[in-house]
Amino acid sequence: PEPIRTIAGAGDAPPWRVRWRAGDSTIITSIGPERIGEPWWDTPAGPRPEWNAARDYFRVQDEGGRWLWVFRQTGTSRWFIHGLWA
Repeated sequence: PEPIRTIAGAGDAPPWRVRWRAGDSTIITSIGPERIGEPWWDTPAGPRPEWNAARDYFRVQDEGGRWLWVFRQTGTSRWFIHGLWA
């Protein structure tokens, strides 16, 4: 994943704008979020909030028609692009 800059709403809101590789895109539609996290049973001492590695994934379409697969690291305001949908 590559870090991106976004303008997004609070909570589970998808991004409205994305800056990636020196290009700005306005998001026209989105699907998500879909939360993907670490299975609690794989942690050495059971569930621990500080080990939360969950991500909220969105499929977003920009004004040029590209579909991007982006995620927000839960508990932070850090966004990343994971790939493009064909």
